[in-house]
Amino acid sequence: MKHSIIFLIAFCLLSFSLNGQTVSPKRGVGYNLSNSRDARELATGISWFYNWGVQPSGLISGSYESYGLDYAPMTWGGNFDETTLRNFLTTHPNVKYLLGFNEPNFLSQSNLTPSQVADLWPTLEQIAEDFDLELVGPALNYSGDAVSENGITYYDPVDFYDDFFALYPEAKVDYIGIHYYMSNESQLDEHIQRLYKYGKKIWLTEFNMDNGTDETADQQRDYAVKAVHYLENNSNIFRYAWFLGRADGYPSISLLDETYGQLTALGYVYTKMSSYDASYFHQVNTDIPAEQYLNMSGISVCNLSTDVSDVYVGYIDGEDWIDYNIDVPQGGEYEIEIKAAATQVASFRVTAEDGATTLIEVPNTGGWETWTSVSNTITLQAGQSTLRLKARTGGVNLDNIVIKTTVNTAISPIDSTEEKPYKLCQSHHKIALDSDDLLQVEVYDLGGNLVDYQEGSSVMCQLKSSGLFLLKVRCNGETFVEKVVSRL
Repeated sequence: MKHSIIFLIAFCLLSFSLNGQTVSPKRGVGYNLSNSRDARELATGISWFYNWGVQPSGLISGSYESYGLDYAPMTWGGNFDETTLRNFLTTHPNVKYLLGFNEPNFLSQSNLTPSQVADLWPTLEQIAEDFDLELVGPALNYSGDAVSENGITYYDPVDFYDDFFALYPEAKVDYIGIHYYMSNESQLDEHIQRLYKYGKKIWLTEFNMDNGTDETADQQRDYAVKAVHYLENNSNIFRYAWFLGRADGYPSISLLDETYGQLTALGYVYTKMSSYDASYFHQVNTDIPAEQYLNMSGISVCNLSTDVSDVYVGYIDGEDWIDYNIDVPQGGEYEIEIKAAATQVASFRVTAEDGATTLIEVPNTGGWETWTSVSNTITLQAGQSTLRLKARTGGVNLDNIVIKTTVNTAISPIDSTEEKPYKLCQSHHKIALDSDDLLQVEVYDLGGNLVDYQEGSSVMCQLKSSGLFLLKVRCNGETFVEKVVSRL
């Protein structure tokens, strides 16, 4: 039983490691999901969705939660179906939020004045009380066909909110709802800041790029990366939703392809780019996807031209930087290897949290997607920390990073007479270790290359060549190093 429990713990930890960063609790989409294949693909990088209705499509109503998705119902207009909403909430007790009216300041949308919203709001408050929900205020937007009341035309969402709260100051509004279509993230920030005066966190339930022209797919992708970076790092933003999942006639804003269960290039970027998960630390001797950064400045995330499902960090200019959380099991010398492509000679300054630094030079590979691997060594301290890659020159793209153990890392002096919590037996090129506790065994050659890794209470390592090897054994928080000679 003890070994079974340990195995399960190890399996869970390994699964988490393979999955990388967790999905952002903020990231979502506005779209009427009606296909399980679409839901499954989007769920790799979003955590919630809404469809402007009081319940999701019946085709996924019973399955969306199995993909880890949260659904937020909306009372779109003044004549919403309260009975259907209550029935849905009764059968889906995990629902936590209710979205208010959709663009009430638009004549062409829910077409409600501040006083009408104030009159209707107690109905939403009662539903929220009955089902223990938090209420998101009406999702307003700048309007060219705005409603009017008492001589005021509500082109500006802030004017509408001001008058709504003046009419109903005790209204239960847990969050501010808003839609913004901007041309850059600085403009988005400028308008988001106007909502801070209400002292509530914000749901941005529609956004994409709008610069007054027919934006290209590349422009929408770059805006999505920059806007998501801003939204994820803004503590005033509670949730955000890209508009739209699948937009007929507007492929540049679609996250989903025409084929069910297939993401677009933008969809892969939106779901694969960093979730800014500060709790996740990349391990040594494993690939770190370049797009799973902790923070960044200046860069974008791009699709490989031959396979849009494969993304990388691109548009790197001089002085741009990228941060990665790393977990170093043992202090010492490590090799930092990057897979990069460049159209000119370029370089990165790699800096550890304690100030240790190294320079990695990238040759001109002859193309933006002509990749090569280059490396240099750096001394890292044990523990969890942040590593920064700063571009000294531009014209370079980055696909992944690996922090490799070297022979100088793997070797650490130990007392050969020290009692160890495991038994070791060797027969020629086979090494067996047995313990009552969980063992993590790494095998290195004298070049510092990891040649085998095993985990469990009883493990078997097989060496494929003759020579001297180093075993690094972790057990109960302690690390032991063994030297073994393989004879084939």
